[in-house]
Amino acid sequence: MRMRHATLPVGGLLLLGCALAGPAGPETERVCPDFTLTDLDGRPYRLYAELRERPALLWMTNLCAGCQAKIPFVDRLHATFRDRLAVFAISVLGDDRDTPARIRDERRPTFPLLLDPHDWVGTYLGFPHAGNLCPLNNAILVRRNGSIAWRGHLSAASEEEVEGAVRALLAEGTRAGR
Repeated sequence: MRMRHATLPVGGLLLLGCALAGPAGPETERVCPDFTLTDLDGRPYRLYAELRERPALLWMTNLCAGCQAKIPFVDRLHATFRDRLAVFAISVLGDDRDTPARIRDERRPTFPLLLDPHDWVGTYLGFPHAGNLCPLNNAILVRRNGSIAWRGHLSAASEEEVEGAVRALLAEGTRAGR
């Protein structure tokens, strides 16, 4: 299957959004599109460049109080699996750069915060959401081949469930000799 790549000339916050957690199934077997988003400092991040090295956790977020409360957990995931899992947060706040900048400066997350002002990633994945709300499925784990291994709502899923999904994804790569 040929992958599409879109370069989005935008600042970026890539956060996994809030969604109800769910097991692999038809929706999770979809292929995540390749994309390039930038962080608030203009550094580009290309998903498939990261996937050449390791799977990824994408968190689409509106940086509400509930999402902000998850930043320490995502930081722990990032610290624990840094060499084996790329972690990104994607802002779903449209053209609002001030909120992601404020959260970055106050919370100092260890993972990149990317901007997606046109909601390209959520739209492509079919994760609709109203206004500045998180998509129902706002967190996804992406395998190195681009397929979605797990999807859920980061605020609704337990930390144990999310970490278990990460460990299961990483075990897939180990069994495959990666």
